[in-house]
Parts: sequence; structure tokens; C-alpha cells
Amino acid sequence: MKKSRLFFFLCAVLALVSCGGSDDGFMMKGDPHEYRVVFEATGTDYSAEASVLNTDNVSLYDETDSKDLKQPNISEEFTGRKVYYTQDKVVGFGAHGIIMSKSGASLTMTVYEDGKEVYRNTVSVPDSDGKNKSRSLEFYRNNLIEK
Repeated sequence: MKKSRLFFFLCAVLALVSCGGSDDGFMMKGDPHEYRVVFEATGTDYSAEASVLNTDNVSLYDETDSKDLKQPNISEEFTGRKVYYTQDKVVGFGAHGIIMSKSGASLTMTVYEDGKEVYRNTVSVPDSDGKNKSRSLEFYRNNLIEK
């Protein structure tokens, strides 16, 4: 189930970026930005997954493990805290987090654009009626507008 959600998220981002076949109908809205995303999962029995991508083929850096990922996207399971950032400015950036738990957990995702916080949200599972045992957070930003 996790892999199918990630697949659909990546397809949606790809469709948003590649709509129209050419960029003739779009122009830059502003300057590209550097992004940093922080995922924080808490709980005792949970599974969390982080997915990050950019549209400019700029390498991501995994700050948690202090390593250059040498690729513009990452999707991996994690526990605790995970931090990624773009190593240069990008036009399009997306981040997606998923948390699953039957006994109780939460996921916070914070996104920074050029060092300034632009998104912060937290979800908890299971929900109040105990039926929904997975929740997700999504952030997507691009600097293209129609002409």
C-alpha cells in the first residue's frame, strides 16, 4: 500500500510538471529557491516514509546521515527525525510523508524555502474513531505561471 501511494504521488508531481508538452505557455514567476524539509515521527509502533523530489535534477543532501544522495529524489522508510535539502536552487520541489500505526503515532513535516519556514503540519494516527491507521502530508511548490 505504501509503494502504491508513493507511485501515485510521484505520478501526480510528474503530471503537474510535464503538463502541456512544452513550456511555451509558462514563464518564470520568480527566482528558484533552495529547499529543506524536516520529517519528525513519534510513537512506539509505527512505520513512516519520506519522499522528496525536485524538477531540476539537483542532487539532494541527507543531513541526518551526512551524505550527498547524488540524485534529485529519495523515497525511504525512517524512524525518528529525517532531514533533506536541495544542494542548489530549484524551480519545482515536492515532499510527501506517510505514517502508519495501529497504536498511535504522529508525523510532522516542516518545509523551508531559502531558510524561511513556508509549511508545517502534523498528522496523527489512528484517527479519533480508530479506523484510519495511515495519514499523509504533502507539499509541492513550483515557480511557473501561465502566460
